[in-house]
Amino acid sequence: MIPEIFRFRRELNIKKILFFAIITIITLVIIICIVHNIMQFVNMTQTGKTTPSKIYYDKDKSVSIVLDRDLNKKYKFKQYNSINDYLIELRSENNIDIFISRKEKLEDKDFAQVVQADCREYVNQFTNYTNASLPQEFQTNISPNAYTYSLQYLEKQTKTPYYLQVTWIEMDDYYYIIDTEMPYSILQETPEEASNVLTDILSNINIIK
Repeated sequence: MIPEIFRFRRELNIKKILFFAIITIITLVIIICIVHNIMQFVNMTQTGKTTPSKIYYDKDKSVSIVLDRDLNKKYKFKQYNSINDYLIELRSENNIDIFISRKEKLEDKDFAQVVQADCREYVNQFTNYTNASLPQEFQTNISPNAYTYSLQYLEKQTKTPYYLQVTWIEMDDYYYIIDTEMPYSILQETPEEASNVLTDILSNINIIK
């Protein structure tokens, strides 16, 4: 009888050890998951505090543009008081510039014809330009009616080649025009990054009614 009692106790002890081992492992896994989630939350919070998305407004706060935190941190855009009646004028240290203007809507004119006329007139203001595109329909988050065209030109003073993209957006009472320009070298060296800048600008403009 004694050996059987010992054997029973030994099996019972082994079961207890296995049970507590399983409980310990499950507890450790839960703790690790909780700590991981807390760290992720802290990192996201700190990132949001150190490099927040930047919102730029015109003086009447009728137009705003939100730039991605990473793009804004990298290019360090600054807003200027425009001398050319732009609603918003942003410039970066590496000469990526954004100009937003507004024109009254012509009720008796087809929007496509208005943009085509502007394209012809604007392009002809440049004495040295190339690769001028025709206006193409463009989708924005604020209006289904938008056109964009682009060209390359030679800056007069520095003789630096530039890329210029012009986007027209039709709203209820006004046309909004976004001019985005950058040295053509940026487009050549980092085409994906340049495309991200242009996309970010055009997808984050907001008209406050």
